[in-house]
Amino acid sequence: MIRETTTKQNLKQALTILLQEKDLNDISVSELTKQAHINRGTFYLHYDDKMSLVDNLVEEIFEELKEILVYEKIGNKYSFDIIKKVIDYVKDDFDFIYALTMNRYNYINDTLRKFLLALIDTLPELKYSIENHPFLPKDYSTEVFLSLNSGIILHWIRKGGVESTEELASYFYQVSNLKTT
Repeated sequence: MIRETTTKQNLKQALTILLQEKDLNDISVSELTKQAHINRGTFYLHYDDKMSLVDNLVEEIFEELKEILVYEKIGNKYSFDIIKKVIDYVKDDFDFIYALTMNRYNYINDTLRKFLLALIDTLPELKYSIENHPFLPKDYSTEVFLSLNSGIILHWIRKGGVESTEELASYFYQVSNLKTT
């Protein structure tokens, strides 16, 4: 298990470096494994191709984010601090997330929107706010939430994560009509 974790970390680091230099389509498995200092056979033991590696790494990030939300939940409410912990997690893995976002913006945007959609169902106060919007039907209110929050998060990433995670969490709460605690 330790060797598998090391292999995955080496591949993630290698991918991050290569994504800063070139487009994902132009990165070969050979380049990736050479940069990670592993052989191609080891790569193919774990992944079918480079996109299965990317999908796996991104899925792992969003699973970790979901775990933070599930385990940190207080009763039926999510505090400002919990949303900040989610953003702190993104900041801790910023190099990879930044490189992938800059290289595959639409892929990250689509994945982020799916995550935010799932978040609506797990945050009762958010779901209530969307379903009871004062002048928008639920489908429009949902789209506004998704567009605003994915836009804020992706803009923050593209800018290099310069604002604090506390500031970004505050933006999330403000545009989501949640009350900060």
